[in-house]
Amino acid sequence: MQLSPDRGEYWYRLGRARQELGEVGPAIQALHRALAHGYATAQTRKRLAELEAQRGDAEAAVAEFEAARAAKLVNAEQVLMSSPPLSALLKDPRWQARIWPQLPAEANRLSRWHTDLDFLDKRMRETHWQLFSQVSEADWTAAIERLRSDLPALSDWQVNVRLMELVRLGRAGHTHMLPPFQGDAFHAADLRLGWFADGLFVTAAPTEHSALVGRQVLRIGNGEPEAVLAKLRAVVPHDSESGLLTFSPIYLLIPELLMHYGFADARDQLEFTLSGSGGRAERIRLPAPALSIQRLQSWMMHVEAPADWVLARDRHASARWLRHVDQPFWLDRTPQQGLLYAQLNAVRDGDQESLADFAERLNQTLRSDKVDALVLDLRLNRGGNGELLELLVQALIASPKLHQPGGLYVLISGRSFSATSLLIGDLERQLDPIFVGEPSGAGPTHVGEDNMILLPNTGIAVMAASRHFVRSFSDDQRDSMAPHIAAALRFADYRDNRDPAWDAVRADRVPR
Repeated sequence: MQLSPDRGEYWYRLGRARQELGEVGPAIQALHRALAHGYATAQTRKRLAELEAQRGDAEAAVAEFEAARAAKLVNAEQVLMSSPPLSALLKDPRWQARIWPQLPAEANRLSRWHTDLDFLDKRMRETHWQLFSQVSEADWTAAIERLRSDLPALSDWQVNVRLMELVRLGRAGHTHMLPPFQGDAFHAADLRLGWFADGLFVTAAPTEHSALVGRQVLRIGNGEPEAVLAKLRAVVPHDSESGLLTFSPIYLLIPELLMHYGFADARDQLEFTLSGSGGRAERIRLPAPALSIQRLQSWMMHVEAPADWVLARDRHASARWLRHVDQPFWLDRTPQQGLLYAQLNAVRDGDQESLADFAERLNQTLRSDKVDALVLDLRLNRGGNGELLELLVQALIASPKLHQPGGLYVLISGRSFSATSLLIGDLERQLDPIFVGEPSGAGPTHVGEDNMILLPNTGIAVMAASRHFVRSFSDDQRDSMAPHIAAALRFADYRDNRDPAWDAVRADRVPR
């Protein structure tokens, strides 16, 4: 410390070590030095809050925790509950009312909603990167007051839809409210839908609904899919139009949303009009069971559908880009036309190999005489841990072949989102790749990092974008990366395991 007295990182590490050793006073002193140098403000203040609570100064502990939340402490409510020194503060009603205003079980319904609405207002202002760059403060406040005045006339599911609309005023794709899966849970039909260049189709279903797979959706409830989508854009998290198409299908299956916008008439079932044989349309009604956290996780985990569902395509004859959808990354070691194919499906480490090790393996393979260019497929990649990207980008930059014209093709889609859009920005700046496919789900400069806010009386989970990422210029207003070579996916391509983007790359390689 004598050699580097102005390195806030060193003071933070010293404070953390002394905290773990139980040296409360010296730990507080070291962390205050870290704070003075602006290092890791939210985490530093969180640790100070714990230490102040340990030495019995509850007022200072609460003040530090509030300052940590205001500095965008990630998942602050979970931190509060999981940290013994902090959770102990909630035994005192004064501190509970201040930092976690959970009402007694006997509190009436309206009191619980009013308290949670106040908490959401406060926490969105703290957590969102710049809430009032997305919506004016006057419009935000007016929306809250309208909802507050309407509460007595609304049932709980209607309040939840209005809350989803309120949160989405924050606009960033990482800012949204999860469909409620506890209490008065929302419902959803068991189907998988997908938007293609030629419309909306049923892409998968459980066995009992297998006859619906592969059919075009002509109406949802009493509305055409495009009309329903136009209304649902108020609740679907997205940055770009391609992102809206990618992330909307689950929302199209939720009756509460359809009822709110006038397209449906029941919460436990949903009507569809589907294409039929001979050009005839068929109207069907499907049950819509209550949502659960397991069903929501299933939508998140499976790119297409669970393994026991029926798919519109043949699972056993997959196009290359759909062969290993559950692997975070993989490499096809059999080059075609001098093209090496690598797919990155998530920005995270694998179970058997880290992303850094994969990057090195990719770099080594690129040195082969059989490889002229790399095709990097990011079409299934919703993002992940952006801090892991640096070594991958460095490995790609280190390959001389990728600096040649036509040396790097990057396949993108509306699912290429979050940390993936940061990678896209890095590649655009460093290597001048040829982007192929459909517009990405976000631009290289965007507000991201979904930071969870938990509401104390309803358990509702809200995600708020809490960081500004710049992988271009700060004034870059693109909400997506447009491809150099457009290759839209039609339903027949998906059904028949064809890949227009790969075909477009191969065609571009043909000498003119």
